[in-house]
Amino acid sequence: MDALTLILIAVGALAVGALVVLAFLEVKRNATARRATASPRASVAAPKSVVEKQAPVPVPAAKSSPAPATADEPKPAPPSPKPTPAPAADAAPVTRRVVASLSTPQRNALARLTVMTASFDREIAKAVADCGDDEIEALIQAGWVVTDEAGARLDLTAAARGGTSSLLPLDEARMARMRYAEYFINLGEAAIETRANESMQAPGGVKAPPVVVFQEERPHFEAAFTFLNSGSDLAARLYRLIDAVAWGHAIQLEPADCVRWAEAALTAARIMKDRVAERDALGHLGGAHTDAGAHAEALACYEEAVTTSRELGDRHNEGRFVGNAGLARHRMGQPEKAVEAYETVLTIMRELGDRPREGIALASLGQAVGDIGDHARAIEYFEQFLEMTVEDGDQRASAMALANLGKSHATLGNHAKAAELHERELQIMQGFRDLHGESHALGALGDACLETGSLDRAIQCFTRQVDVAHLLKDGATGARAMGNLGLCHLKADRASKALECFEEQLKVARKVADREAEAKALWNAARVVHSRGQIADAVTRASAAIPILDEIKSPQAGALRAEISEWRSHGG
Repeated sequence: MDALTLILIAVGALAVGALVVLAFLEVKRNATARRATASPRASVAAPKSVVEKQAPVPVPAAKSSPAPATADEPKPAPPSPKPTPAPAADAAPVTRRVVASLSTPQRNALARLTVMTASFDREIAKAVADCGDDEIEALIQAGWVVTDEAGARLDLTAAARGGTSSLLPLDEARMARMRYAEYFINLGEAAIETRANESMQAPGGVKAPPVVVFQEERPHFEAAFTFLNSGSDLAARLYRLIDAVAWGHAIQLEPADCVRWAEAALTAARIMKDRVAERDALGHLGGAHTDAGAHAEALACYEEAVTTSRELGDRHNEGRFVGNAGLARHRMGQPEKAVEAYETVLTIMRELGDRPREGIALASLGQAVGDIGDHARAIEYFEQFLEMTVEDGDQRASAMALANLGKSHATLGNHAKAAELHERELQIMQGFRDLHGESHALGALGDACLETGSLDRAIQCFTRQVDVAHLLKDGATGARAMGNLGLCHLKADRASKALECFEEQLKVARKVADREAEAKALWNAARVVHSRGQIADAVTRASAAIPILDEIKSPQAGALRAEISEWRSHGG
């Protein structure tokens, strides 16, 4: 090896060494920069929220405008009242330079706010970022946070979400998410307490509190749910969140979402090894399946809840879940097994002296044995239920007992007795100004009066029911009431008035897509025009009802076909 070769090797070694040193210095500089932007460890506890009733304010999209000044440029005065938006999301080097210009508390607050997925108010921001009003206001003025016109709702800009989340160390991100979740747990629990106080303060305790309190915050509740559902060590907090939100109705959930949340609650309860929580979660999961129409799944949950209640020696909840299991079987078309369950509930509730649930068991027994076809026995149960409600002064329950009694008597052909019972039901509902209850009573009373030939009273009932349905925006009930009104006029030999009613019923039924009412309106109108000798028109109207009856699988389709055939044979 000659001297020149040795010289070249030495020079190459020096170059490689220099590159290693430069790489080491670059790594060290980056690590120092990360430590400078990292936030100090914060407390997990979030301040308990105070429920405020205020109208939700939508968050407008941020408008584009010049980027805020960097540390090397003088900061322009922000326009008032709208803040200056943040820099473009794809300008990562510029983003880091601008973030570096913030104070450490401001920078930490901004990074922590990135755990939130939607717009928020100032109280939420302060709780999650573990900061005060000054830091939030500084972020608004710097253009990292935008506000709506009222300044009530805030949101991060796209650049803030895309360019600053990486500044938050993993442990800090977890703490911020913990504060985030805890804030919304407290919010939901405060909502339950507020509604309970409202109900207690209402006259007689009958005022229904608002069902949904914080629907606009649903994205935050969902984000808290997702975070708390990510680790077994968070099970207790997850259960609290679900208890307050899904079961306390802080937000409105669809049946499938209720099932999802209830399944998570059941898993959390089992992780905690809390048998009472497990029993309650089974009950809620059964209710969620019921609302979703999955009655077999609901039955399995209720039966497991019964077993758990027995193991806990909780006789009261045992009876309650036996009743729920009976209801599931009833809805599955098993009234005989439902009767067995309701009889067990009746025994337990009488044993415990629980009068309200004893009454519910009697009413449930009456409905189940009625579905079996034993209407005389159903009347016995409903009369016992009515007697209890009168003794207890529970008029709403009395109205329910009267409605069921009237229905049972009507089924047995005792229409005069049914009319008497429904008159009493109507008086109670009108006294409560309960339009839904009044509408039901009017319909039942009108039917009974139509059967007894009390046409004037029947017309009064159906006319009022049409008006109430209009107030309630209940097109389906309005269509049926209009059809019944037509039958009354037809029975009173007022064919023209009857035809007007059937044609109006047809319009409403089509508007609300009530196919059964549509078919009835066509058929009844056909009968009216047939009575006038207009055979072709009658056949046309009645024929239009045939495909509808076939579609809804009505057993009356055959009878209508026979009637049309008879009309054609006699009408030519």
